[in-house]
Amino acid sequence: MMHDDEKKKETLTKENIKKDILPLLLWDIAKIIRVYICFPIIALLIDWLFACLHIPFRIAFVVFVILTIIAVPAFICTFIRIYKTCKFQFVIDRDFLVDKKEGGYHSGVGWIPILGGIVAIFYKLYKLQFGRYGKFAIQVRRNYKWSSLYPLSDKELFNSSEINDEFLLVSLNGKRIDMAYNLKLFDFKE
Repeated sequence: MMHDDEKKKETLTKENIKKDILPLLLWDIAKIIRVYICFPIIALLIDWLFACLHIPFRIAFVVFVILTIIAVPAFICTFIRIYKTCKFQFVIDRDFLVDKKEGGYHSGVGWIPILGGIVAIFYKLYKLQFGRYGKFAIQVRRNYKWSSLYPLSDKELFNSSEINDEFLLVSLNGKRIDMAYNLKLFDFKE
């Protein structure tokens, strides 16, 4: 019978890391587009309301200009991160888990076609604290989808991590942790 510390390890490569990070970056593009579309629609509705009340101020143009100033650099940064990921230009380092915290909630907005509208969705947050690199908020999604042994949900990843476990941390900009791999589950091969 195999104990937890004797679990079979799966091989982790840069190609697997790329498979984990690219969907996150594509999701970032979807979030930017969603914001860029929702706010102008809201601004147009406010403009319509102002027009109905015979108020001459037009907010839609102001919102459009502000969003353009914000969204264009965000798109450029995201595309640069996608390019760097495709060229395997990410920082890989090792660190130890010093703390883990469960709690707090993150809210999001989702479209539920069955219910016929937009609803607020709340997710429980799971965070890992590393000695040198700080906090990592585990993504609310299936982590390590490429893995045949360890495709883990955010809660499963949190529960399988123990204090002092060694992790392989991946960062696209050298500052923020974009992905964390527990080395009791994976062997990294360059």
